Amino acid sequence: MNTTAEQQKDTTMERFLTFTLGDETYGFPVGVVKEVLESVALTCIPRTTEYMKGVFNLRSSIIPVIDIRLLFKLGKNTDDNQNSVIVVDVVEKEGVTILGILADNVKEVIELSRENIESGDHLNQVEFVRKIGKKDDQFILILDIYSIIKHVDTEINKLTQEEQG
Repeated sequence: MNTTAEQQKDTTMERFLTFTLGDETYGFPVGVVKEVLESVALTCIPRTTEYMKGVFNLRSSIIPVIDIRLLFKLGKNTDDNQNSVIVVDVVEKEGVTILGILADNVKEVIELSRENIESGDHLNQVEFVRKIGKKDDQFILILDIYSIIKHVDTEINKLTQEEQG
């Protein structure tokens, strides 16, 4: 049975799915992660941005997949065997967005106390980082999935307008 102190501690913890891109560790709040897939056959879509890797079928739904390394301008992953797809499910005013995100390697789900998480507000030039967490001696860049989706949607709309114009 939880004591009052344990219950208060539980409410100050946040959980994140962590993954790597190169040597850096990133994270998404577990609430937006639908599932993680190790091997996905992608269908390429012509005339899209470089980071739009294609689509795949997930239980009769077409899921677009982006290479977050390319979106962040980190270069291509040279080891094709080290790609995992994190499927995120985000509810917005406009509806539900389901998106696959390529990561080099999915690590684990971690819990961080709020005292080990800092706002990313002082990183005003870093568009996609929402917070920075610290576990042991390692930093975890906690990503803002909403700004990633907004960016991807904006780029797709630009391409659509160019094709129509």
